[in-house]
Amino acid sequence: MLAMDYFDRAAARNPDRIAVTDGTMSYTFSALADLSIKIAHAIVANKIGPGEAIAILSPNHPHVLACQHAIMRAGCVWVPTNSRNAVTNTLDQTKQFEVKWIFYHTSLQADVDIIVAGAPGLRGVIPIDGPSPSGETLEAWFSAAPSDVTLPDVKMDDVLFLGATGGTSGGGLKGAVHTNQNWELTILNSYGLLKLNKPVVHLVMAPLSHGAGTMHWLVIARGATLVICPSSDPATILNMIEEYRVTFMFLPPTILYT
Repeated sequence: MLAMDYFDRAAARNPDRIAVTDGTMSYTFSALADLSIKIAHAIVANKIGPGEAIAILSPNHPHVLACQHAIMRAGCVWVPTNSRNAVTNTLDQTKQFEVKWIFYHTSLQADVDIIVAGAPGLRGVIPIDGPSPSGETLEAWFSAAPSDVTLPDVKMDDVLFLGATGGTSGGGLKGAVHTNQNWELTILNSYGLLKLNKPVVHLVMAPLSHGAGTMHWLVIARGATLVICPSSDPATILNMIEEYRVTFMFLPPTILYT
């Protein structure tokens, strides 16, 4: 099964269950699936073909998930970028990974302007959380795309992820490549390792551009609700655990030690 098949199966079984919330914005499984399909149609309509790289540059936000899913539906390659990186690093990643499109959070508009000016291969950028200075919005962008666009036939050995590594061997920027088959094996391994019998509520504290962007697939395939935590402050985490009755977390050890 493709990565998106696992999400779609969860959506078919739990259409009205909340898939993601940040406390102010929430999407059910059916609504998140619908949004990602509309974004995927817009990707294809803008002539971004299968196998081409699309980056997401944003802090944690519900629309990060919608865009990640849309990239996969469109047969493109998701490139996660660290919103805390220096813009020079993100620009290097954009150029070396031949990124064609960027979904971004408007809090990073200044960085995006620099990236657009310095990456001639980049064909477009779209804000995910509100209007850009030019007035562009995600909703207007995907609403302008035809609804009868045909999504590509994605295969198990197609690449869906290209992430910058954090190695120390030198030699410049490197990318780790994952296919749908890699993703499926990770999900299936989690079924054997994680005995989660009750409905999962996953507190997303780590960045979705890093481990949380892949870790959530282990539970969202089971119909989990993802709760985006606004802070790594221990008191905030504990309050959200109580408020949302969290059952699953992915945290760096340094936070557990505090």
